[in-house]
Amino acid sequence: MTNEELHKIINCINEQDLKRLATFGIFAINDDWDEIAIKANKEGLQLFALQLLRASQQTKDVLLDKGNNVIPLNSNTEWVDPESDIKISYVEQVDKTDQAQKVDDKKETFSDKSMKYGCFAILILLVLSIFVGLWTLVKWLF
Repeated sequence: MTNEELHKIINCINEQDLKRLATFGIFAINDDWDEIAIKANKEGLQLFALQLLRASQQTKDVLLDKGNNVIPLNSNTEWVDPESDIKISYVEQVDKTDQAQKVDDKKETFSDKSMKYGCFAILILLVLSIFVGLWTLVKWLF
């Protein structure tokens, strides 16, 4: 999506009207943080989406500035539930090409190789055993 398209969507949203009715919060369901849920109404979700859309507009500029890859979000607003367990303060911009390179740079370890060759050896042994068993059965019957 281009910045012009994002700008058009952002301009269509009337932020002031949404703020009057909006509520939004991110809460931990369990004490051990196994589950996290967003509790919000439609207006709260739209305002949070608006913040993310504005952040996505800034991504190209942030990527060019290598020293600062953070896009601030305003989590201290009246529509964010003050009892929310999690406050999202910023978006940290990540260059996907850096992540892809990190994944590609991973070396294959001994255990990875042994798993691959071990499974292949077991498969060959299984096929060979089936073949010998069938051959023995055919010789026994005829």
